[in-house]
Amino acid sequence: MTGHELRSIAQKLAPQLFSSYDWSDIWERPIENGSSYEWTMIAALINQAEANGYKLSFPYDTWPYLRQLFTLRNEVPFQYAAQAGHSLEDQEVPLSEKFEASLLPKVILQKDGKTYSIFTEGFPYHKLMSSKSYTERPDIVVVEGQTIVNFPSIVGEGTRINFAFDQESIGTITGQLRIITSAVIPLTKREPATGCEPNVLGVIETSVNKTYLKASAQLARYNEIFSNNQSAPKLYLVSGNNLKSSDLDSYFTDFSSNDLSGEFKSTAHNILLSMGLI
Repeated sequence: MTGHELRSIAQKLAPQLFSSYDWSDIWERPIENGSSYEWTMIAALINQAEANGYKLSFPYDTWPYLRQLFTLRNEVPFQYAAQAGHSLEDQEVPLSEKFEASLLPKVILQKDGKTYSIFTEGFPYHKLMSSKSYTERPDIVVVEGQTIVNFPSIVGEGTRINFAFDQESIGTITGQLRIITSAVIPLTKREPATGCEPNVLGVIETSVNKTYLKASAQLARYNEIFSNNQSAPKLYLVSGNNLKSSDLDSYFTDFSSNDLSGEFKSTAHNILLSMGLI
């Protein structure tokens, strides 16, 4: 199995992802890197959401100049350097654009008055609003809610960025960041000023080949990070090696299968069902 083979599967599952966005070297990397596997899983989630009546929207379509940054992780930049998930070493990318891209979900799902967003390698609004300090970045994060229309927005002659995200369960959260190179998150204000913990519906960790001990430790840590007084996230492992015999809520996609696409779709269906989205 190669990244190019996974690309073929992902493209059939979610052709919308391949019409406009820059994938850099995602599909050229060794499959053990995990990026191509993760994005194939995202394509499967999109496929199954749409098959179950969800209307899809892609925030990057509203900011077309950010399409080259589509695969960047959803983490506010701590310093002006290339981030995992994209090759930017030879590209001149304004820092302001990296801030914008970090705050945008990859896809928004809407059905029956409910809205959900999918982020990759982090959920920035949780990190900005909560008082928890952590460096872990879960592969796929599914949350209730979405960014407010016209946000994020650059202000102050390009020196600051305003953000706004709405969750029905907690309301609208807003704030502002300075667009600077910094060793810490350059948050200048937020509302509520005392912070809050946005709810996380589900966390999906993906891996081509992960041990039980590492997987269980990671998921336990995500439960610790994203649990709050209102809710705890549902935790899933999707892996190329079979850990189904463990106590993890895990899904095995067999690379030797004659229908690997079907395995990804089945996994995505079961996860969306477990989250209560379908």
